[in-house]
Amino acid sequence: MTSLADKDHRYLWHPFTQMKDWLAEEPVIIESGEGAMLRDTKGREYLDANSSIWTNLHGHRHPAITQAIKDQLDQIAHSSFLGLSNAPAIQLAEKLVTIAPRGLTRVFYSVPFFASIIVFQLSFIWTCAEILDGRDESDLANDEPPRNDFTH
Repeated sequence: MTSLADKDHRYLWHPFTQMKDWLAEEPVIIESGEGAMLRDTKGREYLDANSSIWTNLHGHRHPAITQAIKDQLDQIAHSSFLGLSNAPAIQLAEKLVTIAPRGLTRVFYSVPFFASIIVFQLSFIWTCAEILDGRDESDLANDEPPRNDFTH
């Protein structure tokens, strides 16, 4: 096995994978991609039929997406949303709200797994706040949460 394969077995835990089966074989290690094709470290090519929505729509290394990412990296790679904001997030949120169904007035950015946890927690807090404030569904048109110990 290659050094990368050994390190994969030693340091990574792959999602939706039986690790005892994974560890029994040398992993396929993807090195590059273009369009719908992937290339591994041994030069073999694969049709990427298991990819994310971005690749299914646009392919790997789409020139416009690659350039947009490079342009953003020239400014900043990442900025936390914890107590801060940034122009691209604001601009995208504004565009999304203008095309969203009536009543959807805010955008929540998150990574998929944590989003489900956060949405659950916010739903629970909102429900508790409604109960404590005596609010009902007709009050939900107001996009300001009720003020109480649960939301402060």
